[in-house]
Amino acid sequence: MWANLNRLEHARFDDFFIEHENCRSKSKKYRGVKLFITPTGIGTAFVVKCPVCKVKEDITDYANW
Repeated sequence: MWANLNRLEHARFDDFFIEHENCRSKSKKYRGVKLFITPTGIGTAFVVKCPVCKVKEDITDYANW
């Protein structure tokens, strides 16, 4: 899975993960974030979501398509 993310997407994922550290620390059920991978005809889209506060962020590097 991680091999599919380029450096920019990986950095965006890390930033999101750090931003939602408080959410994860408040939850006993969730300790991470969810990564949704959507293959398309021209590239792969990546959306990361915090399962606690339900915030989603598209981390796809569209310049790479």
